[in-house]
Amino acid sequence: MKIKNLIITSLTVFFIVLALAITLIKVIDFKFDIITHHTENDGEYTFVFKGSFNNVRKLTIKKDSKNICTLPFYSDGDIFDDSYSVDWKDINFDSYEDLILLCGRDEDGDLHHTAYIYDPKNDEFISKDALMDLPNLTVDNEAKCLYTSYTTKTYIEDPTPNAPDNYEERRAIAKYEYIDGEPVNTTEKAITFYSETYYYCYSVYEYSEKYGKLTYSDEKWFAPKDIDKYPLSWD
Repeated sequence: MKIKNLIITSLTVFFIVLALAITLIKVIDFKFDIITHHTENDGEYTFVFKGSFNNVRKLTIKKDSKNICTLPFYSDGDIFDDSYSVDWKDINFDSYEDLILLCGRDEDGDLHHTAYIYDPKNDEFISKDALMDLPNLTVDNEAKCLYTSYTTKTYIEDPTPNAPDNYEERRAIAKYEYIDGEPVNTTEKAITFYSETYYYCYSVYEYSEKYGKLTYSDEKWFAPKDIDKYPLSWD
């Protein structure tokens, strides 16, 4: 009987300790960025990506072995491989190179980037909410604007038994321009396909100074045979 009680007590203690250890690991994982997922040296800068066991949550930038800033950076830890590199571009067109960093690929295949503006006065980088997680980002220095593109596919529940899956697939391009020193989404064009009706809708949205945001400006509905008449471009 004593041996049985000893075994039961030992197992109870073991599971309590195990539960506490798992809880502690989760708390540490949630509260502290203890894992270094990637370190990259580029010129005079060193970039250190840190986070939890699976996710990256911050980027520390060093210069001459000294921390100059720590920035939010959200991604899965598996984005880093031998091909990962820091990209430099002048995204706010002030003649100083800024940072564009790949932060992941979504289920539609779009590449997402996080962009940071260089502040020459303080020799540091600043995160801009409007530039966080931009899909398929390109920079047009001549026109002084940024372009992004993305695709989304949304399935619509159909209560009819054995009905085919209905969905809306939206392909869009967006333009960002600087207004009073801030990046603003000034134009967006999209083509949405509705599988239920097998029809397309071409939509255009323009920035309204009155409302301070994109507002709907035009739409055209067309059949699949006319898809070539509505290219998604800035021409």
